[in-house]
Amino acid sequence: MSKLVVKDLEGPSSSSNKIYVASGSTLDLKNSSGTTVLPDIPAGDIASGTLANARLADGHILQVVTGELTTIQSSTAAGWNDVPSLTCSITPTDTSNKILITIAVGGISQYNGNTPALRVLRGTTVCTVNDHSGYADLARGVTISPGYSNGTENAAAASACFFDSPSTTSATTYKVQWYGRPSGTFTNTINAFYAWDNHNYYAASISSLTVMEVKA
Repeated sequence: MSKLVVKDLEGPSSSSNKIYVASGSTLDLKNSSGTTVLPDIPAGDIASGTLANARLADGHILQVVTGELTTIQSSTAAGWNDVPSLTCSITPTDTSNKILITIAVGGISQYNGNTPALRVLRGTTVCTVNDHSGYADLARGVTISPGYSNGTENAAAASACFFDSPSTTSATTYKVQWYGRPSGTFTNTINAFYAWDNHNYYAASISSLTVMEVKA
């Protein structure tokens, strides 16, 4: 096989020194080891196409999905129950990638000794796993700390951020649940103060669940 070695290769001045490959032909830029070698290409010169996720460095955010609750919700149901609208479906692109989960729930209320808690599920698997050694009856989730209390009504909020490893490339659903005290009748409220009074010193809020695929 013959070989042509040149130091500089320049196109005609009429094409601003650009070199074109004829239609139906290809330009092979592989070196002697079979590796494709490209010069630095300004991002503005890339007219189309996408960069495969596999070429990105670990830690890149590949996709983001959010569920948002903007209405006021109350419940007296005991045990774990789904929070309306706080659900997301995401399809990971690689089994090794992680899912970064962020929850922010505002205006959760307590009433007379009820301590609400939140948890996140992937399908039927609890993601908010914590160590409750010696306290087997505790509701395992994100505990809500009261921000205001007068003995009959309390307002609080909760947030958390943590990784999950679904190890799948199938569509995966995450959802938020809240916990109602099994004994007695207790009201949990999201996005509003329990008293429901229309005063400017009470507040309404929004709540959200966000899941992000992170390359790993």
